[in-house]
Amino acid sequence: MPTTYSNNLRINIIATGEQAGIWGNTTNVNLGTLIEQAITGYVTKTISSGTDYLAVVNGSTAEFRNAAIQLNGTPSTNFTLFLPPYSKVYALFNNTNRVASIRVATSANGTTASQTFTATISGTTMTVSAVGSGVVLSQGLTITGSGVTADTIITGFGTGTGGAGTYTINKSQTILTGVTMTASLIIPSKYAVLVYSDGVNVFAPTNAAPGNFAVANYFSAGGDGAFGGKGSLGIPVGTTGERSGTGIRYNTTLSRYEGYDINASTWSQIGGGATGGGSNQVFYENDQVVTASYTIPAGKNAMSAGAITIENLAAVGGISTATLTIASVSSGALYIGQVITGIGVTAGTTVTAFVSGSGGAGTYTVSPTQSVPGGTAITSNTVLTVDDGARLVIV
Repeated sequence: MPTTYSNNLRINIIATGEQAGIWGNTTNVNLGTLIEQAITGYVTKTISSGTDYLAVVNGSTAEFRNAAIQLNGTPSTNFTLFLPPYSKVYALFNNTNRVASIRVATSANGTTASQTFTATISGTTMTVSAVGSGVVLSQGLTITGSGVTADTIITGFGTGTGGAGTYTINKSQTILTGVTMTASLIIPSKYAVLVYSDGVNVFAPTNAAPGNFAVANYFSAGGDGAFGGKGSLGIPVGTTGERSGTGIRYNTTLSRYEGYDINASTWSQIGGGATGGGSNQVFYENDQVVTASYTIPAGKNAMSAGAITIENLAAVGGISTATLTIASVSSGALYIGQVITGIGVTAGTTVTAFVSGSGGAGTYTVSPTQSVPGGTAITSNTVLTVDDGARLVIV
C-alpha cells in the first residue's frame, strides 16, 4: 500500500505492514519534529516579489507547518502570501515594509486563489450575487476588483452571512455591473495577527482584521496602547440601566457620550456639547437640575447656562441585607457613592452598585448590610460645594 499523508499537517501515515524495522524513524520524525513544528515551530520567510507561498513538503519539515511565521524582506510593492489549501491556525507577523494580503491557494505550493465572488456596489452596500465554491465572506476582509476603491473592507452583514446577499463596506462607491472580486485578509507592515484557514477561506479571530479587532464580552490589556487607523473606534452602547464598571460609553437613554468619574463615583457627559442645525456647532447644552452631590475643586472654574435647581433624593423603599429596593422616586435620583438616610437606616449607608435600578425604581447594592422594612422614606441631601479658590459662574 503506498505511503499516505494526513489531510492538513501532511504527516506520514504508515500503512499496515509497511516500513518493517524502520517505522520507528518515521514515528520519531512525525512526533518529535513535525507535530512539534506545528505546535511550537517558528520560521522566518523572506518576501522579495509580489506573490509568494508557504512551501509544503509531505512528511518532512516545511514552512507551512510552523505555528508562528515572520515575514521579512523589502519587496518593492505590496504582496500576496498564499496559504496552502489545508485547515490550520497561523500566527503571522508582517515584518516587511509593505502590506501583506493573505489568501488561500487552490493547490499546495500554488499562487492561484479560490476566494472570489461576483458583486455590485451602491454607496456602502455591496450586493453579492454569487460566490466561489466554499467561499465564506466575513467582516474584516479587504475586497479588490476592477473599479473597487483601494482599501475597501467588509464591515458588516446585511442579508448576507457569508454567501450571496448584502454587506456593508467602509467606503462609498458605485459599481453597477457585477464584477469578479477577491477577498483577502490584510496585514499592514509591522502588524501581527492570528489567522485561521479552513482550506478555502482565511479568517482572523472573531472575523476581524487588523484595525477591526473585535472581542466578545470583556477584554483587558495592560500598559499603554495606540490605534493607527484613520476610521473610527467603536465603544459600548447601551441604556442607563445597562451601565457597568468604569470607562466610556454612549448612553442611548440620555442620547450622549458619558464617562465614569472614579473620584465622584458617578457617570457624566463627555464631548459633543456643542450642537446645532445641520453642520453648525453653536449651542452648548447643560442640565437644569443637579441630582448628585458635586464639589468644584480649588483652582477650577465652572460655568452653567441659566438657573439650576439642587434636588434632594426623596424615595420609598427598604433594605434586606445588602440589597436596597426602591419602589418609587418622587424627586432626585440614586447614584453610586451616594449616602442615604431614613428611619432605621444605618448611619453612613452608601449606594455601592446598580442592580436593576439606574437612578429610579429598582434594586441597588448598599453597604453596610442591614434590615429596613419596605415603605420607608429614603432620603439624601444633594450638595453642590465650591471649594476655596474655585469659581462658579451662572449666566
